[in-house]
Amino acid sequence: MKNYKTILILIIAFTTILSCSKKDDELTFDELMVENSPWSFNGVELSNVINNGTEDFDKDEFEKNVKEANENTSYNFYFDGTGEIFYGNEDGTTINWKIINNNQLILSDDEWESTFINLIVTQTNLEFLSTNMTVNLDVNADVKYLFSKSIN
Repeated sequence: MKNYKTILILIIAFTTILSCSKKDDELTFDELMVENSPWSFNGVELSNVINNGTEDFDKDEFEKNVKEANENTSYNFYFDGTGEIFYGNEDGTTINWKIINNNQLILSDDEWESTFINLIVTQTNLEFLSTNMTVNLDVNADVKYLFSKSIN
């Protein structure tokens, strides 16, 4: 009888281990974005900078200035496809969002819509890319937006 109990316990333990596969624990990008909101803005990274002007452009200075100007900005995403952008203590600005092809993020409101590529979402980080964006009068660049999970 003792052997039957041992076998039963082993079968239950083995079944439990198999039923808890890693795939079941993985969250979708939508779930990660909502469940880890709010996201704090950490800055931008420029790449593929093209300066068509005659004035020098300081990439590092630009990135630093954007980070400082938006240091209290955060994004909240909700399951109904809406969200809010908060700039410091101001009331939130309502936005709409959706993920397509599991790698593109569309943000919009009644007046604008932007599609970002190379979407990466983890439990702690969010990033997405805008290509060939005008960042200064005669300067275009790819702009990667960087966020981290806010600690409440």
